[in-house]
Amino acid sequence: MLNRLDELAQRLSDSHIKITLHASENDEPSQLLVSRDVTAKQLIEDAKRKILDTARADAEYHLYINNVRVGLQQKVSDLDSQVLYLSQAGSPAFSQQPEEKQVKSKLVLKEVDTNHRYVVDTFPAIIGRIKSSMAAEEPHVDLGDNPNGRTVSGFHAEITQAPDGYTITNISRMSKIVVDSLELSPGEAAPLAQDSQLFIGKVELMVEVID
Repeated sequence: MLNRLDELAQRLSDSHIKITLHASENDEPSQLLVSRDVTAKQLIEDAKRKILDTARADAEYHLYINNVRVGLQQKVSDLDSQVLYLSQAGSPAFSQQPEEKQVKSKLVLKEVDTNHRYVVDTFPAIIGRIKSSMAAEEPHVDLGDNPNGRTVSGFHAEITQAPDGYTITNISRMSKIVVDSLELSPGEAAPLAQDSQLFIGKVELMVEVID
């Protein structure tokens, strides 16, 4: 017999998904029904308000799947698993998460016009024009001071790392992002690999993967 949450999940399957959220190694996991449009960032903030106690809710948290950190702008419905782990920044991942082979490589974005190389080795990484007041908030690639004048405005994309490679997500509502001739709509993601061609606005980049 289905419990009430499972019944709701079935009735609202077009707009909502059921997830399991581990917020502490010492507590029972929470079963949640969330909108398919909810991002990792929104889920973290919601969990801090409703699940964590006041003392812990003041800290910074990250969301993980199998020891891989989830990008803040990723939709929960697009993730490979509905079993998620919330860990405080700076603390080790939960011991009950299964170990998976981690990506050891670095990602390099080489600007075609200038050959300038942006090394990305911390994830998730934001790409775009980064305001000085926000530069410390996320790992980032700042295309705002482009020497050839082909600059961008605002946050455009987010690159995340997974055991099988890299993914780029369009996090802008207006900007054009193209990966290997595939134009990404807002919220849409695509894999990045060696020699992938990437357009962010008018800036053309080539992808290099260094082991």
